[in-house]
Amino acid sequence: MPDIQPIFDWLQANPSWTSWLIFLIALAESLAVVGILVPGVVLLFGIAAIAGGGVLDVWTTLGAAFLGAVLGDGLSFFVGRYFHQHIKDFWPLRTHPQWIENGERFFQRHGGKSIIFGRFIGPIRPFIPMVAGMLDMPIGRFIFTNIISAIGWAPAYLLPGYYLGSSIQAGDEITRTIMLWILFGSLIGWVCFWIFRRVSEQLSYGGSLYRQAELWSQNKWSQNNRSQYRSWRQSIWMRYQQPHIEEKSSSDDWFPLGALALLVLCGGLSLILTSAVVFELPELAQFNLQLRHLIQELRTGIATKTVAVELCFEYATLLGDYRIVLAALLALTVISLKAGNRWIAIHGWATALFAVVAVFGVKGLIQVPRPSTLSAGVDAYSFPSGHTVSAIILFGFGSYLINQYLNQQHHWKTYLIAAFPILITASSRLYLDVHWFSDVLGSGLIGLFCCAVSAFSFHRFSGYKRPTNNR
Repeated sequence: MPDIQPIFDWLQANPSWTSWLIFLIALAESLAVVGILVPGVVLLFGIAAIAGGGVLDVWTTLGAAFLGAVLGDGLSFFVGRYFHQHIKDFWPLRTHPQWIENGERFFQRHGGKSIIFGRFIGPIRPFIPMVAGMLDMPIGRFIFTNIISAIGWAPAYLLPGYYLGSSIQAGDEITRTIMLWILFGSLIGWVCFWIFRRVSEQLSYGGSLYRQAELWSQNKWSQNNRSQYRSWRQSIWMRYQQPHIEEKSSSDDWFPLGALALLVLCGGLSLILTSAVVFELPELAQFNLQLRHLIQELRTGIATKTVAVELCFEYATLLGDYRIVLAALLALTVISLKAGNRWIAIHGWATALFAVVAVFGVKGLIQVPRPSTLSAGVDAYSFPSGHTVSAIILFGFGSYLINQYLNQQHHWKTYLIAAFPILITASSRLYLDVHWFSDVLGSGLIGLFCCAVSAFSFHRFSGYKRPTNNR
């Protein structure tokens, strides 16, 4: 069994911690404002799977979720009843009035039944009880509908995860290990993607972080308007805000703040991780060894049952092969020439060349040996993974280019689709024992850094209009 097992053993010996976690997540999921910020569905599924692994019985699990949901909606209701319309003056409702407006329209359409219906409807779910309080719904009627809705909500959200956990616990050791890691990885992945989506929405044109950054860039200049020069931040914003095609109107000007944020974040984290690898940080080396031992132990166990998984990973690793990237670049060149925009092809080739120089340059400088020897020369070194970087360039920058033709509210879907082949390629490098975990992680950061640099430059020269955002 993996190192996750001691966590389950501890939770089985201390089940009250699990029940409290379920209660608190259900409470946060039901609270106004908080519920829209917390990925409650994913967290509840994960904690229910842990509970189903022998930590809690089903009635305790459902009871904890029921109590948290009832209390969360109740608190939201009485907050709305106490402040009434004045609650719209508080942050963040003041800057996001559509949250309350959507809840009011839903409540006026369905009346008291909205407490039951709204429990199962995503973005407006945490605001319905507060709106009900604002509109003076009778307390007795609210309490009744609140309890009825929570009775249906708890099984719907908890039982799938609970019974998955039970089935994992009942399986053999290899199946149990695989399922536990798939579940753990899925939860981490969804939480990371949820954070990415929230932050990217705020950094995109029209988002609150975008507006704040725009004001910050212009503030110093406006304060010193008597001088004859612009501040450095105003100059950068103005330079990259201007479209390349001169006849475009100023209403089409916008700044690629998301690309800049990704560039700075991935660049900084790449330097930190590379330093940890160079100085052979003991904790990182130990984690690499333990994870490799676990994966190869699973690989051996799976190989005794079927060879199909081995073949799948061997084919999956080809997604990052340089020949596929080269073919994609040639196709991109043809498309860009037909579209009359040479900057698409220029940035595609520049991104690939930048990635090649970065990968082989770092490999040659650091010279980290692979877990298993495959070849000689620079390719015998492990950090970073060239296949993973290639997959990120192919699917990551490719999805960015596709998004230039899509409405801004659909961008996250394209990136989510692109994430799957990237993760499969990265996983195949670990499973086939040709890279350490730190290699794959570093490749992800370097690949995203290359894409961010190209996206930042592409915005300046491509001449695309401001993205539409129908939110």
